[in-house]
Amino acid sequence: MEESPIRFIPVHILEAILSKAPAKSVLRFRCISKSCNAFITSPSFISLHIKAALANKNTTNNPKLVLGTFPSFEPTRGNHTLYHEIDELLVPDQKFKYTFHDRSISTNYVECLGSCNGVICMHYIDHDKVTLWNPAIRKSLTIPFTEVDNSAEHYRMGFWFDIKTSDYKIITLVQANGDRRQAPKRVQLYELNRNSWRSIATAPVHINSQAPSFLNGNLHWFGYSKIGSTDSRWCNRVVLFQVTNEVFGDMELPEGYLTHALDPLHRRLSTSMLVLGELLSLVEYWSTRVEIWVMKEYGVTESWSRFYNISMDNIGRVYGLIDIRKVLGLKLENKLVLYEPETRSKLLTIDRAINAYAADYLDTLSLLNRT
Repeated sequence: MEESPIRFIPVHILEAILSKAPAKSVLRFRCISKSCNAFITSPSFISLHIKAALANKNTTNNPKLVLGTFPSFEPTRGNHTLYHEIDELLVPDQKFKYTFHDRSISTNYVECLGSCNGVICMHYIDHDKVTLWNPAIRKSLTIPFTEVDNSAEHYRMGFWFDIKTSDYKIITLVQANGDRRQAPKRVQLYELNRNSWRSIATAPVHINSQAPSFLNGNLHWFGYSKIGSTDSRWCNRVVLFQVTNEVFGDMELPEGYLTHALDPLHRRLSTSMLVLGELLSLVEYWSTRVEIWVMKEYGVTESWSRFYNISMDNIGRVYGLIDIRKVLGLKLENKLVLYEPETRSKLLTIDRAINAYAADYLDTLSLLNRT
């Protein structure tokens, strides 16, 4: 029988108590003894704590959101605030100090690649830097970046947690500047457990959007894919990456997306992918409006449905979809707004948000035993 780090309290009871406690409270037990510290930082207990946090999130139906806003060109001066996502997005719960302080970085180009198990992946585009950050335990790690020739290449990235190997992973697709209809020059995969990159097979796809959306074990970008092995034509598609098999695939876009491209009066600026609840979503940015589509049945092209059509006067950039009623976005005059399309009301306005991100928050011990 495993010996308990605290006398007179059996291990299974200690696990049951601490696994359901907030991360900040659990950390206080580390100073009791070396055995307590070893117990709390063990991979098995950290995994147990994550499972309990996920279970609590699913049963309470009260998810939380970390909202980052950058009022200046210095990312370390950004505001990272925790909100109760559904109920009280207007009332902040607490503020976090971002623990990554690299004074060589001064940019407003901060991209959130996603969040998994309480870990938020931040990408500093101008400086080719990536960090993993767990705000619950105030810990961040800087990831060694893959080599990219910025004069001739650009890249797209994605982030997820591999359940099978209990590992955080990052994918980088390095693409040549210029022609959009060509496959990545190389694709590299980072594994935190090994703290190293490795090359994987490329594919006839081209990514045309920034951070992907993760759903049903796949990363999703907007981009192009080659129609067939013997056909030289490329077509707009939802490009996906199956994280388990490490292979690329694609899905068709809504029929309306292609027909709207012929609209002579308006110009489509860009397209991105998001997740609305458990539904894959497509966001179109036009010169005069923002359109949001949802795929009601995953993988079924015919299930695409136009969900919102929002005037560009109300919102210029979408950062997140808050339940089915609210859209978090940035107005053209650098004001962050929470917009309710059905009532056309603005629920939240934050001035001077040059850049922003929204990420799911989970109170876990992730990264505690990582160096």
